[in-house]
Amino acid sequence: MKDSKFIREIKLLINFVRSYRIQHLDYHVDINSLSSIEINERNEIIKKIHTGFFLAQNNVIRLLTKVLNEQKELKKQLKESRRNHDEQSSKEYENKLNKVKYQECTLRKIMDSIAWQIFNYDLSSIRRLYTGNRCIDITDSNLMSEIDFIDSHKEHNPTDFVLINDLTSFLQIGDITIVNKDKKTQIVELKTGKVNNEILDIINDFSTNLCPQKLSYTLASKDEKFIKQLRRDIKQMQKAANVESILNTGEGFDNVLEQNIKIIQEEIELDTFSGQLSSLIKKCQKKNYAISIIENCLCIGVYNTNKFPSTAFDVWINPLKFKTPVFDLKQSLTIPLAYPLFLHPFSENILADIVSGDIVIKMAINIEALFKKFEEKGLKAKWLSQKETARINTRLKGANHLYMIDGCGISIEKDGKSYFLFDGLILRMFSNLNTPSAIVKYVLSTFDYTTDEK
Repeated sequence: MKDSKFIREIKLLINFVRSYRIQHLDYHVDINSLSSIEINERNEIIKKIHTGFFLAQNNVIRLLTKVLNEQKELKKQLKESRRNHDEQSSKEYENKLNKVKYQECTLRKIMDSIAWQIFNYDLSSIRRLYTGNRCIDITDSNLMSEIDFIDSHKEHNPTDFVLINDLTSFLQIGDITIVNKDKKTQIVELKTGKVNNEILDIINDFSTNLCPQKLSYTLASKDEKFIKQLRRDIKQMQKAANVESILNTGEGFDNVLEQNIKIIQEEIELDTFSGQLSSLIKKCQKKNYAISIIENCLCIGVYNTNKFPSTAFDVWINPLKFKTPVFDLKQSLTIPLAYPLFLHPFSENILADIVSGDIVIKMAINIEALFKKFEEKGLKAKWLSQKETARINTRLKGANHLYMIDGCGISIEKDGKSYFLFDGLILRMFSNLNTPSAIVKYVLSTFDYTTDEK
């Protein structure tokens, strides 16, 4: 898809995800105070919000289908050019392929923006839905059955929103996520085909009658392939039910960790530097660049790349010899669990400029300065050896990984207890725009919660 057309489509999608409800209400409403509004009025507001979400979803289906088909064609052309040892053509096809892959990530992050709102911006809950698998190619999936399900559900439940999980980058449990006006979540596994329909009938009959003898009699005539499919379907349904329980109650069995968990219900408010970044963007619009240091350890540079090279940030940072790599905010579009760029309080035009690369925002953290912030709060931060780090990482499951520099992780200690710094926590600074002191606060709250539980 051409860059100019893609950016126009992205602006429209941002509007659907963020501004549609405001533009189509006759009055101003604080979205955070919906619970205090009369029920009929509240339902009308929710319907407006969900209408914007549905418009975004329908457009993403159209655009993502186009982008994925372009990818398939470019892969064929790249394979052919490599077979012919045509280096110039191969390079051109690689660049085109990378561009459409980036477009795919951007479209999926639009849908992530809806999902984050559905799940109240709670990363602890969101992580339960990510299994680390590759994104599903919707051109090869049961997309039409999902669309049919949505149409049928909307007819009987007009205030619900029904999300197609395969459109996102991280929703990998179930096919459909339904959220109602009370923000209760339901995860649905859609089954198509004669065999799956028969399996569902068997499961539903047993759930209703709880008769093991009838179940045994029914399964006695089935072959091994049918039994294996039955077990797969039951396992998928159980996984969805486990996650649904955690999302709605805050506790339950975690499929990835393979243990019961309890999500901390007390909301921890973490400061952000989005206000400072907004000011830097305004300065950049006047001077073509702007730089700043947050809390003496997080360096930020904003650049209008049409008039000023973003490589200037590297020229500034390299002599400081930070151990950590430079992070481009645009990278967050390609990371499944990163906070969606489109939910930051920047204008649609600014967000579109970031997506296009016309505005580049780079960041780098002085990790040793961050250590001092931990020490100021009575915590001891230290580097782990490569062997210690590898040993801990092998015990971790799912998407959890230690934050590492040169193969070495970081341990934070307090009163004889240790907290390992995960890559997701550092990502909070770069994608959520949480301040370094907010990260320290988060780690402190983890220690406090562990102490309270004992």
